[in-house]
Amino acid sequence: MNELKKELGLVQGVILLTTSLLGTGVFALPELAALAAGNISLWAWPLLIILIFPIAIVFAVLGRHFPHAGGVAHFVGMAFGPRLQRVISWLFLSVIPVSFPAALHIAVGFGQALFGWQSEQLLFGELGTLGLLWFMGSRGASSSANLQAIIAGLIIALIAAILWKGAIKPADITFPAANEITFSRL
Repeated sequence: MNELKKELGLVQGVILLTTSLLGTGVFALPELAALAAGNISLWAWPLLIILIFPIAIVFAVLGRHFPHAGGVAHFVGMAFGPRLQRVISWLFLSVIPVSFPAALHIAVGFGQALFGWQSEQLLFGELGTLGLLWFMGSRGASSSANLQAIIAGLIIALIAAILWKGAIKPADITFPAANEITFSRL
């Protein structure tokens, strides 16, 4: 596991970690946040982005200086010992059975919303997405990072296009004043 070929640069590492930290929550959480916190939730996204980038940069630098296939668990092991490294490894492994099917369902939900897909189409969409993920994973981390960068760029472009040509104008989005923010709702 210690013998790795360098596939990722600092920028690709930051992209991978940022998209991993934001993940599918970018698509699922805004509605839930708006329901729970109202327009105060508008401050959650800039705050989340500001907080994620330093974390992503730190882990990308760690990965550059201490390359190891164990990733975060390896860094925890270096800092706190093998016992906590195993705990972190098991925690990462334990989220896969729940998060992976949820991510597939969210991804294929776009096909359902756009094209009216029903049960068979949803299943084929999920299997196709799974196949694409397997293919990209077999191509190496660099290919995955490049694809995630393209997807992130397309999402940003889509948001910009909606703000530019859509029915929502930036002036219609009212951020609450800073003194109105209660951090328990944020």
